[in-house]
Amino acid sequence: MGEGRWVEVRATAGHGVDEKKCVKALQQLRKEFAGEELPTQDVVEPSDGTVAIAVALMGTGAEQTVLAVLGDWIRRRKNPGTVTLTLEGDSIEVDRPTYDDRERELAAFLTTH
Repeated sequence: MGEGRWVEVRATAGHGVDEKKCVKALQQLRKEFAGEELPTQDVVEPSDGTVAIAVALMGTGAEQTVLAVLGDWIRRRKNPGTVTLTLEGDSIEVDRPTYDDRERELAAFLTTH
């Protein structure tokens, strides 16, 4: 990944969700980040049923923008059910049913690294 801080957004297939749906979902998420002028890039995929992108935390308020876009995206989707964010080697997992409850925890995760 390029310079700056990058957060990886990994969607997990499984539980009736196939990898193609995860890829399509992440493509949509990339478009939404691009609409907010946040750079994104593909992440080399392991063969473990997950797909990922990375989004740059560049500029003032980038963390809040990532949270807003990610929250809206997760709330609108049935799948992927689980999304893992990784930043500087630490990870946090969130899914649609728990997103609203964990939003403050996610904000702290993005801003304290």
